[in-house]
Amino acid sequence: MKVFEFYFNPKLKNEYQFQSFHFRPPNNETLFLGDLYILLELYHPQLEDQEFFFQIAETIKDNFYKNTKLLPEENFHNALKKLNALLGKRLDAGETRWMGNFHLIIINANNFYLHFSSFGNNKILLLRDDELLDLSQQLEEQRNEHFSSKPFVNFGTVKIIPQDKIFVLTTQVFEKIYGEILEEIVNLEEIAPKKIKKILKDNKNQLGRISGILALILPERAQINSWWERIKMTYRLIKTHTKLALILSFLILLFLSYLIFH
Repeated sequence: MKVFEFYFNPKLKNEYQFQSFHFRPPNNETLFLGDLYILLELYHPQLEDQEFFFQIAETIKDNFYKNTKLLPEENFHNALKKLNALLGKRLDAGETRWMGNFHLIIINANNFYLHFSSFGNNKILLLRDDELLDLSQQLEEQRNEHFSSKPFVNFGTVKIIPQDKIFVLTTQVFEKIYGEILEEIVNLEEIAPKKIKKILKDNKNQLGRISGILALILPERAQINSWWERIKMTYRLIKTHTKLALILSFLILLFLSYLIFH
């Protein structure tokens, strides 16, 4: 996936700190797992919180790309479990200062699906066919229905199509651009980084001295050159679509039966 980030006053980090990470598959074996994008926010940060950010990102990355025998959604789920364990240890040690001030988005885009999870008030928006969907709101509704003390219990999944555009926004940025500015971006005939940058520049006075990130994510399919890797990718796709594979097998069997007995 391609990621384009627009920063708002990154130097204003005395009372607010944010950090983003974009990880690509480390080798050909993990290409089918896709990319990871992580966005963290923390209000009232301290010096050691920068290390906290990197620890979270590395925990997610290491556990997501750990097992090539699992599907992307299985690895995504395992990475969230490890993240919950990490955050749980901090709470058990009496480190509770970050609770209520901490916001995190995790996105995985592979060749076929977008997996996402969030905690806090930041936003994940999906633009498809001129319709803007609030994916983070869907997660919030699930969280309210199934209460848990763990921050990352569930995650969402949507099928990716080539025209999809994903917007990821930190809290302050979303609060400021939601409405006319976001509508202007969404209504662009061609959503391109240069055009978004111009809109943001034209609305500089309206945006004021906010701090944060607006990220535009464009899904793209991994280029797999090895025949062996393509065969394994096909197998994983069939495994992902087990029901579809069974239906196709049944239809082929019916067709062969028709040829044999007629």
